[in-house]
This record gives sequence, C-alpha cells and structure tokens, in this order.
Amino acid sequence: MEYEVRHSAGKFWIAIACVGLTAAYLSLVTVRYLAEYFSASSDESRLMLAARLDSGNAVYAHNIGRIELLARSSPQSALSWLETSTRLDPHKANYWIDLALARQALGATDLERQDLFHALEAAPRTPDIAWQVANLFLAQGSPDDSMRAFHLVIENDPPLANLAIQACWKIHPDPDFLLENVVPSNADESFLEFLTSRHEPAAAAKVWAKMYSLQQPISRTHVFEYIRDLIAHQQPAQAALVWQQSATMAGLAAYQPSSENLLVNGDFSLEILNGGFDWLHQPPRGVTLALDPNEAHSSSRSLRLVAPSPAAVSGPARRAARVR
Repeated sequence: MEYEVRHSAGKFWIAIACVGLTAAYLSLVTVRYLAEYFSASSDESRLMLAARLDSGNAVYAHNIGRIELLARSSPQSALSWLETSTRLDPHKANYWIDLALARQALGATDLERQDLFHALEAAPRTPDIAWQVANLFLAQGSPDDSMRAFHLVIENDPPLANLAIQACWKIHPDPDFLLENVVPSNADESFLEFLTSRHEPAAAAKVWAKMYSLQQPISRTHVFEYIRDLIAHQQPAQAALVWQQSATMAGLAAYQPSSENLLVNGDFSLEILNGGFDWLHQPPRGVTLALDPNEAHSSSRSLRLVAPSPAAVSGPARRAARVR
C-alpha cells in the first residue's frame, strides 16, 4: 500500500515531526553524553550533576553514595543515594552490600539483614559477595545466617574454603553439625586438612568416615598428613584403617600389605612414597636416596644411599650403600 502526500500542508507537518523527533533524539544523546562526561570526574559536584542529568542511571547514584559512605564517613547522606541505586538496579549485589554497610553504621539492623539477603539473591553463586555477606552477618551477631553464607563460599570457591571453614569452626566447633549443614561434600578434603592441622583426630575421623562412605578421591599428601597425625596421637588402629581405605580413594592399592607379606614395597619395585605405611626416610644432610636399576635382588632395582666420604675433603670420593 502506497501513501502519497498530495498537499503541501501535509508535507510540512511531516517535516516538522521529523525535525522534532531528530531534535529530541539529539537532546537525549547530548544529555547522556554530558552525564557520562561528568561522571568520569572524581569531583562529587560533577558526579551529582551527572546524576541529575541522567536520573535513571544507577551507577551514578551508587558512586555518589560510596563517596558519602566511605570518603566522607557520612552514612546518613549516603543512604538516599544507595537506596536509589538498588531501586534502579536491584540485580547488582554490591549495591545491596553498600546499602547494608550504611544501615549497619546507622544501627538499622533489621533493614541491614534484608539488604544482605537481597545481595545473596542477586548473586547466589558469587563467592566474594557471599564472603562479604557472611562477615557482615557475623559482625551483626547472626551466626546462623553467617554460616549459610559461608556455605556458599566453601561450595563455590576452593581457595577460600579453608578460611571459611576456619571461621565456621570458631562459630560452631561441632563436626557433625558442620558436615550436615555447612561443609558441602566437595570440600570434605579441605575440612579434613583443617582438622588435621588443628590436631583434632576425633573430629577428623568423622570427616574421613563420610569421605570413605562416598568414596571421595583424596590427595596422597592429605592421607599422609592424616596418618602422621593419628600416629602422633597414638591411634595406630585408625591409622591402619585409613591406610587400608585409602587404597581406592588415593590410588594406593599397590601399597597395601597382604597375608603373605606384611612388608609394604619391600623389594622397592614401587616408587618410595615417604608417607603412610610405605618407606619413610629423613636422610641426614648431604645424603641422597635413589632407586638403582643396575643392582637388584628380588626385583628390578635396589635402594641406593649416597653419602659423602668422611675422608673426602676436596675430592669427589663417595661411598654408596645399597639396600636390597
């Protein structure tokens, strides 16, 4: 369908409309440009000008609120700006956290708590947000809410897991509660490492039992550390059980004793682990240990210990001892 403008008056009004729309568009673009230009400044007056020019921009309101809150230490002045930023963009978790900080400074605990929940809703799987929320809940005196936030940290950020577990242990040092409510299965190894470092064998045994029931893989290093701690606490039976159960969990099946031979890796056919119930060694300074394929007895190699000769002062003379 074609539309033909037959009268000059019609053409005139169409032209006027086009000019008006173009002018409105250019005006809008100019205002947005000026607002962005002023917002790049660190001067608060220019930031406020940017916020007035573009009142629907949450970033400008948030920036002013942060200046009032952090630079000027004026939570009351910051409050309205931070409330505006969360109203304009409720999906930014850091906006809610800054608003919660302002509420905290003003003693508005209930509203602060709501803001922190909004922050978690906006970023449910963002560990750094959960970390901030957990610590703010802790400072507020809400340990249960804090541990729920720490759970998100432990679940989604392995590097922060140890710190979060440490904080939760201080809040509620009960392994059963933490395993049930706070520490997810993907962080059980970190929990075991933490308890071993604190020499808590009874608590560590509960974590190990859960890991074994789920057949969770574990690094050999943590197995060795746990066994070392058990032996130090005179719990050889538990240490032997852990060694046996780690056969599948840490790939140690080849190092398990049998009814025919209780000596593990007696022929040195396997690599020396220096941990668990394999060969342990702590050679004196200057002594080196190696597996020697050139001389063997019941397997393809022997253990070779090389130490400096007592008579050798400046020469390369060395003596070697082989254990077969």
